Amino acid sequence: MKTLIVRPAQASDSARILSMRNEPRTRAMSLTTDVVTQDQHEAWFAKTLASSSRKLYVAALPAAPDAIMGVCRFDIAQSGDEAEISINLAEAAQGQGLSPILITSCVSLFQVHNPAIRTILARVRHENVASQKSFLRAGFQQDASPVEAGCLWYRLEI
Repeated sequence: MKTLIVRPAQASDSARILSMRNEPRTRAMSLTTDVVTQDQHEAWFAKTLASSSRKLYVAALPAAPDAIMGVCRFDIAQSGDEAEISINLAEAAQGQGLSPILITSCVSLFQVHNPAIRTILARVRHENVASQKSFLRAGFQQDASPVEAGCLWYRLEI
């Protein structure tokens, strides 16, 4: 089974994360499809790294530990027991079965640092079949609620 090296994002990861975010397939499957500018990204990234309610992780293959190929974000709900996960896999790494590994690896690390979280939700666009399958393979179940036009929700009870 393939493994990934996962760690919290740091300031030096900013450019790579922006580059991955603006890849055409990523934009097409994102909830927000616009190109993100450098200024927008830098403001978002600084706020994200400073936030206590948002955790950002990056992943790489063991053979190339400095080559980030995946990003995973968790937004912690005000209740403190639930978080929403969002993933991004670099286009060059897609189609290799890495997304479920990215999800499970990041969830495991997130749990270590956030033991109060009992539920993780994922919001996936209807047309993003690859991500739907990835979340199911990572142990999530499709959730009937909340209902949102154009999206399906997946739930993982921890």
